[in-house]
Amino acid sequence: HHHKRIQLKKHLKLAGTNNQGCLCCREAMHMQTQLRAPKLHQGSCYLQVPISVRPAQPRCVKARVLFASKQKDAGIDMSRFEGWDPRCGEDEPCAALSISEDTSNLSSRDEATLLARSTMRRQAFQDYLGELARPEAAISPLVAAVHVARATKFPELQLSEVEAQLAPLVHRVQHALRETDRKPATMLDAVLDVVYREKEFCGNEENKCAETNSYINTVLNTRTGSPIALAIVVREVAARVGLKLSGLSLPGAFLLQPDVPGMEQVLVDAFSGDKVTVAEAEKRVSDLMGAKVKIDPAKLKARKGAEARVWMQRLLNNLKQVYLNCPAEAEHALHVVRLMRATQPSSLPDMRDEGLCLYNLNRHDEAALCLEAYLKAAPNADDADMIRTMVKACRGAK
Repeated sequence: HHHKRIQLKKHLKLAGTNNQGCLCCREAMHMQTQLRAPKLHQGSCYLQVPISVRPAQPRCVKARVLFASKQKDAGIDMSRFEGWDPRCGEDEPCAALSISEDTSNLSSRDEATLLARSTMRRQAFQDYLGELARPEAAISPLVAAVHVARATKFPELQLSEVEAQLAPLVHRVQHALRETDRKPATMLDAVLDVVYREKEFCGNEENKCAETNSYINTVLNTRTGSPIALAIVVREVAARVGLKLSGLSLPGAFLLQPDVPGMEQVLVDAFSGDKVTVAEAEKRVSDLMGAKVKIDPAKLKARKGAEARVWMQRLLNNLKQVYLNCPAEAEHALHVVRLMRATQPSSLPDMRDEGLCLYNLNRHDEAALCLEAYLKAAPNADDADMIRTMVKACRGAK
C-alpha cells in the first residue's frame, strides 16, 4: 500500500488534481483516500482507467500505466495499449471500464494480468461500438456477441475461436446439401437437422437464468443457451450456406424467419428448433406470457426482421438480469449495463441501472452523477423517491 501511495502521489503531481481534472486523476485521488483507510478498504484497490475523456477535460495517459514498472518486471509489453484517444460527448453514456479487485496478496504478474484484462475489455467495448456504427445490413450479431463476451467475462476471447467452433456445423450442413437440391426450404431443414437434431443444440430448460446461456462461446461449447443466443448460432450457420434468416423478437421468445419470398409464414422457434406456423407461434408465446399475443402480419409480409440492436439488447438484457441479482457480480453488471447504454442510448432504465451498479461498487461520485441524470430525465418516475435517497447517500459518503 505504501508503494502504491507513492506511485499515486507521482501520478497526481504529473496530472494535476483540481476539480476539472480528468476522470482518472479524480479516481486516483479516490484511490489514495481509500489507501489511507485500510480498516475500511483493506487490500482493496479501485483503479479506473477510462477509455474516454470528455472533450472539455485534459487527457491523462499516466493512469493507463499506473503500475508500469511492475508490468515491465512481469514481462508484459504494454506498448500495444498506447495511443488510444477515443472521446465521448457530454450526452453520451460513460464508457469507462474499471478494475475493482483485491490486490493485497497478488504478485506483480497477477496485477499486470488484471490491468491487461481490463485493457482488453476496453478495446472490446470500442470494437462493439464500431460494429454498431456500421450500416444496419452490415452489422453481424455474431461479431457483436463476441465483443459482448470480450467486454465482460471473456476478455481473451478471439473471433477466430468462435468461427472455428462454427466451422464443423457449416461443413456438416454443406455436406448434407450435396446430395439434394439447394432450395431455401431444403437448406432450412438441413440447418435445423444438423444444429438441433444431429449436434443436439437446445434451450437450457434446467437453468434458464445461467450466464452461460448468453455468451456465444459457452453456448457453442455446451450446446445449450437462450433463444437469442441459439438464434445467433442458427442465423450464422444458415448465412454461411447461403440462406438468410431474419429475427422476430417476441415477449419471452425469439423466432427466425427465412428472408425468402413465399416463406413469410415459415417460422423457427430458436429455443427448440421447431418449425412452427404463425398460429402455433402465437399460442406458444401466449401460453408462456399468460396473455394473448398476436404477431403483426405486416411485419411477416415485409420480412424486415428485428434490427441488429434489438438482437443485442435481448442478449444483454439476459445477462443484466443474471448479474443484477448477484451482488458478487456487480462489476460484470456494470460492464453489461454500459454495453446496453451504448446499444440504446435513450434507455432511462439502463441509465438508472448504471448508477445502481456504481453505487454497489462504492463508486459514489459516479453513481450520483448517473442517478441525478436519471432523475432529471424522469423526475416523476415510480422509483424517483428511492433514487433521491440514494443520491443523498452518495453525496454524504464523501
